[in-house]
Amino acid sequence: MGDPVLAPLVLSQDEQHTLENWAKRRSTAQDLALRARIVLASAEGHKNIAVAARLGVSRNTVTKWRARFLARRLDGLGGRMENVGERVTALDGRMAGVGEQVSAVGARLDSVDERLAGQDERLAGQLEPLADELRSRPGHAEVSDVVAKIVDAAQGEVTARIGSLEETVLTLAEALLRPQSGPREGTRI
Repeated sequence: MGDPVLAPLVLSQDEQHTLENWAKRRSTAQDLALRARIVLASAEGHKNIAVAARLGVSRNTVTKWRARFLARRLDGLGGRMENVGERVTALDGRMAGVGEQVSAVGARLDSVDERLAGQDERLAGQLEPLADELRSRPGHAEVSDVVAKIVDAAQGEVTARIGSLEETVLTLAEALLRPQSGPREGTRI
């Protein structure tokens, strides 16, 4: 997805000079230096995606800092400390009803605690019969022994039947292969 039509980013001479100093100066915080390089590259007319590739950041990062610069100019590039006052004011507004909400949550937790206490007693009464049932069931070794006995008995029976069949087959084979002693009645010679 390409960049939408970008608002032109035109710098005054003072802004250009300040941004170049931030970008080059070794004492500038690295995040502020990067923001300055983003705005400078954007002011040269490059698209956000091209600036992102050139500086090794995401397109969203370029879009964010370009928009902040357009909205608040150099003040928009400031770090966290510059925005602390605004954040504290916003936080005060959100904290107004937190005390009441904490009290309500505490009351609900007390109710849940009471219900859980009743559940503990009920579950404790059900746990012992379940444990007894599990103890009364045969273990793995017992099941293995029983299965082995059944298999051994069946194997012995099958072996005996196979032996009997072998004897029958041998007897029939001998009878079929035995030469006949004389001509049978009704046969021609």
